[in-house]
Amino acid sequence: MRFVALSLLLAVPCRAEVLASSDGGKTWKPAGLSGKAIDEIVVDPKDGKTVYAFVGDDCMNRSELQKTADAGKTWTKLEPDIELNCLAIDPANPQELWVGGREMSFARSKDGGKSWTHAEMKGIAAKAMMVASAGVTAHSSIA
Repeated sequence: MRFVALSLLLAVPCRAEVLASSDGGKTWKPAGLSGKAIDEIVVDPKDGKTVYAFVGDDCMNRSELQKTADAGKTWTKLEPDIELNCLAIDPANPQELWVGGREMSFARSKDGGKSWTHAEMKGIAAKAMMVASAGVTAHSSIA
């Protein structure tokens, strides 16, 4: 189970649903994606109601990128058109998202996931990414 520490707390068991707490974890309410396997979750650092999650049939099968802008009341499937491996959000500009693929590819959105551009890095398969003021860092394995 993964926990994200914000004013809105989220608990994400692998095969269940997103649970949200607005009282520091005293009580929890369903926040959508019921019955899905949720593998990775990223919260907008400037708007805790906006959350992105990798969703699939099981924890190792990330087949969808989902977004909520209303703390889990509704979720929208985003289409980065890439095999999902890791996800990062720019803390200075949360509209900028990065998705690392398993096949030496990356997708970048500058508009919160509405549109995407793609790039490849020869010999790199991203395992984890982070966005800092100096740019994107991809922790990777050599393909």
